[in-house]
Amino acid sequence: MNYLIPERYQPLAARYVSGVLRGAARSRFEKLADVHPTLQREIIACETLLAPLDAATVPVKPRRRTWRHIEIRLGLRPRHRSHPIFWFLSGMLAAFLISAAVVNFSPQLMPQPELPTPVAVLNDSNGVATMVISRDVARRTLAVTLLQPVDLPAGKVLELWALRRDGTPRSLGLLEGKKPRVNLVAPLSDAAQLAVSIELNGGSPEDKPTGPVVYTGALIIS
Repeated sequence: MNYLIPERYQPLAARYVSGVLRGAARSRFEKLADVHPTLQREIIACETLLAPLDAATVPVKPRRRTWRHIEIRLGLRPRHRSHPIFWFLSGMLAAFLISAAVVNFSPQLMPQPELPTPVAVLNDSNGVATMVISRDVARRTLAVTLLQPVDLPAGKVLELWALRRDGTPRSLGLLEGKKPRVNLVAPLSDAAQLAVSIELNGGSPEDKPTGPVVYTGALIIS
């Protein structure tokens, strides 16, 4: 089976980075990634997508009982037989604590991280991940993280487009500077894909790309 086509390696890379890909399948994917730069770049793209979620996770020290159960599973601590009533009471206590947490939970009391949310990974014509588009809800902007250097001819500029489900393009703005950012003046709920074209300075004079479309990617979160 040819794993070096985007339809196959992109979901595999996402499963690999998230930890869902396990066992022999994970070993095979790692061996392929060792010798194929395309897979390595896709892994980096997926890690970039998940980085804000990872940064927003607050470390929690596990209870001693949790560590004890882990040690038992690993054979580092002898397994002791417990009376059934202990497990019954433990289950009742756990159910009570979960119910109490659900009833008393208040989103206003939880700190909400203000981190950009990745919405798309854009690939070039060879399927190589080139940039990650993230949405900053607080600033109502879209930010671009470059995964590969972009060689832009003199007198040209990159323009970001939202492609509706019927294929109609809508300009989102010009990508200029080392850390491009565009104002999000309208929601992306009508878009299925994002794309980037090369235009003359000032952007496309029409309501569609007039230069070549060089990067595209499906919208992950609208």
